[in-house]
Amino acid sequence: MSEKVLNDFNEYLLNRKEFSANTINSYDRDLKKIFLYLAEKGYDTDDYSWLNEQFIIRYIDYLKEKELFISYTFKNYINCAYFC
Repeated sequence: MSEKVLNDFNEYLLNRKEFSANTINSYDRDLKKIFLYLAEKGYDTDDYSWLNEQFIIRYIDYLKEKELFISYTFKNYINCAYFC
């Protein structure tokens, strides 16, 4: 995971979108979890050509296996889609 990418995205949310600190912290936390998953599964974060519906399905299945709530899964999906 690139901390610079996340920091730049957080700055964008703050300065361009004028999101609240709580919202930015929530995005940051969720995106760090997504990047952890990507690293664990060996995805290349320099090239997002693998990002498609099948990836989202696999990620949702992963979250379900971890027994996370569906609302959390949906929020992560939205955050991933917004970031990418």
